[in-house]
Amino acid sequence: MNIRLYLPIVAALALGSFGCKKTADDAVVDESGKAAAPAVPQKGDAEAGQAIASVNAAMQKSDYDAAIAALVQAKQSGGMSDQQKAQYNQTVLDTTTKLLEAAQHDAKAKEAYENYARMMKGH
Repeated sequence: MNIRLYLPIVAALALGSFGCKKTADDAVVDESGKAAAPAVPQKGDAEAGQAIASVNAAMQKSDYDAAIAALVQAKQSGGMSDQQKAQYNQTVLDTTTKLLEAAQHDAKAKEAYENYARMMKGH
């Protein structure tokens, strides 16, 4: 089984989960026709921010199961700001890349990667 085959699949699923959506606040235009700042600044979800931070901490400790759990927690928390969504997508990409690299010599990393790929596929 070639683990590198799954990287594009997981990355596509992760990036697809937070696609670009235009809302009325995204394109606020003032009288002069110039784009104005959104009316309400986005603060995001504190829980999501903490979960994203804990992914990186867990990966540094090689605690792959905790990293995957934190990714799932971040995804399930609602109300992420656009910045948090971008950070989440980058964290997913970085984490899956690191898991694939570690899976070459670490069975726990391989198992965590396979479990995360199954979760992203919905199995």
